[in-house]
Amino acid sequence: MRDWLVGPAVSAAEAEDFAAHTRELTARLWPGLGFVIGFAALLWWPVDRLVYAESATIQGAFADFRIRIFIVDVTVSLVMPWSAFARRHAHFFAALAAISNLLLAGWLLGAAGQGDVQWLYYAFMTPVFSVLLVLPLRIRVWVASAFTTAIFAAWLAHPLTRWSDEGVAAGLSYLVFCTGLGIFIGHLLYVQVQRSFLLARRVDRQRLELETLAARLEERVSEQTEVIRDLSARAQEIRAEQRLEIGRELHDGLGQELTSMRLLVDLGVRIHDDPEVVDAFSSLGEQILRIQGSLRQVLESLRPQLLEERSLVESLAILTGELERRSGLECRFVRDGPLGDLPSAQSLALYRIAQEGLTNAIRHARAHRLELRLEARPGEVTLEVRDDGMGIAAEHVGHGFGTRGISERTLALGGRATWEVDGGTCLTVTLPIRRGP
Repeated sequence: MRDWLVGPAVSAAEAEDFAAHTRELTARLWPGLGFVIGFAALLWWPVDRLVYAESATIQGAFADFRIRIFIVDVTVSLVMPWSAFARRHAHFFAALAAISNLLLAGWLLGAAGQGDVQWLYYAFMTPVFSVLLVLPLRIRVWVASAFTTAIFAAWLAHPLTRWSDEGVAAGLSYLVFCTGLGIFIGHLLYVQVQRSFLLARRVDRQRLELETLAARLEERVSEQTEVIRDLSARAQEIRAEQRLEIGRELHDGLGQELTSMRLLVDLGVRIHDDPEVVDAFSSLGEQILRIQGSLRQVLESLRPQLLEERSLVESLAILTGELERRSGLECRFVRDGPLGDLPSAQSLALYRIAQEGLTNAIRHARAHRLELRLEARPGEVTLEVRDDGMGIAAEHVGHGFGTRGISERTLALGGRATWEVDGGTCLTVTLPIRRGP
């Protein structure tokens, strides 16, 4: 029960926020309530002729009451939304409107009853209307007491009423009791409204804090992901540089040694007449040729010779031309946009992906036409391998050696690879352009 009566502990800032909220709530709701009461008073006017048909005095008292209450309530309802001062003091204006209504009601009870105390008893529930104002307990006591004072004072001020009449004390006691009841109920509602407001405010604050934390976490994850991508891309670049360096060392070192050995073998064949020695030199020469062939394959796997001698664009154009001659299929290379110089890791990856994509299309797609497209955009480069074949099954993407290799090469450089089937297969690889060594 104590939790129902005692409001939650609030800070000064929360108290001010709640006070502003209650003012705004009052400024928004009371004009509508005033219009309803004012126009309801007019709409019910014809009923007076039926209920009080035998008394012109009562009808006149009610007519005067209805006109006055309409003027008061409609005036307050019109002023409050348009006046900044009235909105800042919405509680005061709402209480003033209610007190004005009760003053008119008290005078009505005195005039309609012609001093009859029984009419005063109709006022006993009017102080309960104070529950409609969202006010703290201290101010609520004063406002509810003002409601009671207003209606009783207006009734007592009528010339036909007297304090000494029998039943006046009982009517006043009813008013006092209902005043206490209104204060109690109003305070309970105030505490619950305050709790709901503070809970919603704290939930909103926590939600904002969580959203901020999530945004920061997402930002950190994004930063770390970008760092990992940069490290991975740099590792690929270093790997490409190392492969290039190893290839050059093999070509310049072992390749020259093998060439020298072959020349010596040829010389030995020419200067010796012994058939057995010549056969031995010939066998050694064939072995050197096989070693040189294996060395060329190793060098080609480390870095294609085309990329050593030409740009990526020229290499891809030559690649499609050679495939067209060997396969008999229509192979077309399209370049879109200036590419510029790419790091060796990206050039090598795009070339290998183009080789793998075209080879897969020739081997498995049963295609008649192939198109290789290289498109440069701001900050990224896109490679497309498109065929008009039977299409690739979804379960094969990422599971075959070729598609898995394409995905791994792409992800290692911070890019993305997708396969789409629409009248054939379209492999799309997009890499961020990382200018550098």
